[in-house]
Amino acid sequence: MVNKIVMEANLLLTNFSLCRIYSVDLGFVSTDGIEEFNKKRGLTNFLSDISMAFQANLSVGSIESISIDFSRYSKTDKKHRNTFSIYYQNNLMPLVFSMRSPICAESNFFSFSISQFRLSYHGAISLRVLSKKINITESISISDFIEDYYKFIELQKEKVVESLNLFFSEWNKTTIQLKLSSNENLFDNLESFEIFDFNFLNTDIRSINELFQLKDLTPLKQLARLFRMTKSSYMQYDESKLKEIREQNLGNRSDELWIINDERLVRNHPDQNVYLQAFLEDIILGIEILKLHEANLIYLYNWIIAKRSFLRENLYKDEKLFMTKFYSFWTEIVTIYENSIEPFVKLRGAKHSFYNILIAKVKSQTNIVEFRNDVKDEFEELFATLNSVSSLQSNQTSYADEQINLIINRDNQKLNNRMLLLTFIVLIAGVLQLISVIVPYFIKDSKNTENHSPKIEGKKNQPFLHFQDTTKTISKDSIQKVR
Repeated sequence: MVNKIVMEANLLLTNFSLCRIYSVDLGFVSTDGIEEFNKKRGLTNFLSDISMAFQANLSVGSIESISIDFSRYSKTDKKHRNTFSIYYQNNLMPLVFSMRSPICAESNFFSFSISQFRLSYHGAISLRVLSKKINITESISISDFIEDYYKFIELQKEKVVESLNLFFSEWNKTTIQLKLSSNENLFDNLESFEIFDFNFLNTDIRSINELFQLKDLTPLKQLARLFRMTKSSYMQYDESKLKEIREQNLGNRSDELWIINDERLVRNHPDQNVYLQAFLEDIILGIEILKLHEANLIYLYNWIIAKRSFLRENLYKDEKLFMTKFYSFWTEIVTIYENSIEPFVKLRGAKHSFYNILIAKVKSQTNIVEFRNDVKDEFEELFATLNSVSSLQSNQTSYADEQINLIINRDNQKLNNRMLLLTFIVLIAGVLQLISVIVPYFIKDSKNTENHSPKIEGKKNQPFLHFQDTTKTISKDSIQKVR
């Protein structure tokens, strides 16, 4: 039994658990195959293909099992108040990689382990550092806790990078084209969020609500220091700042505390049951999914900047090179846009109102919405650039076609004129040849007719109607008679 604590000691922590989430997009750690990987992100069979690629090494590698994550709250008899939409549960839950041997470490008051990785449907990876109090019977002052907290964070860095490198190594053993490698700035490129759940001890305070009502503000100032994990003295907090803390509490009950401050959720709840535990697990999963989205959006922002830079550099220098990659660009960009830019729509549909409140608060306290808007703006500018290039090429092609058609029409007209001229010359030549044959004969025949032609009574001489070789129809006897 803990002895009564004098007021000077104020708040002591009797128990706590800390879950710290780290996430990064695989594009940041890729060394080869990123273009093809980008085209496959978010497709229906994306995660199943990744899972199948890992199956061959599960019996001998560091990854022991692979499964699709799920809502813990949906396994209770209150599943009708779902925390994830049915569509998200059935189609978009991350892939979970469980390690054969967890990576563990200890500080003065913390023991922590890393045992799982999660891969989102749009290609970001995350891990959880699960920490707990080593000695559950010993109470800790907030000052001692915060001092050890920063040592614990420094210790985590090495273990987090070690864990990710282990995952990258297992990934590279598969048939997946994308190859991964760590770098010296890996930890600095990780996005993070932590969930801190604690119990406190003060014989004069039975609940959070009573702490807020105390005239002595010292315990509340210490609590504010814990929310921010700051080494600064709690005496710097004035009453106006403490009032803000009261207003930040999202809890529905007077004896519970849910405060989201920047990249941290701080929770205190007097009850522990299967429903509350399942709900907390789903909150952690929901936050982790948001951080996976955030990591993906940050990568996309940098990726689009690089693509636009390439576009500017190559469009004017080497148009042929650009056009050979134009449709590849377009396919890659459209695929990524469709599968990554609207993650929040896919997270909607939860019927648990308090879950929606907490997730909405996490969004507002992080950079997710800001990055989403930046990425959307960059996409729209890139689309506009590609459309203008496409229109330019189309116009150039149309102009070229028009010029070719004009040349063809002009040549055809020249050819027609030449053919007409040639035909006219041939006709003239034919007529001249005809005249050269007919005229001499006609003159000779006319002279013979004038001197020797008989007079036929009752008839006049017939006019010359058309050319006819009559010599073929007159017999020798008739010629003699005429003579």
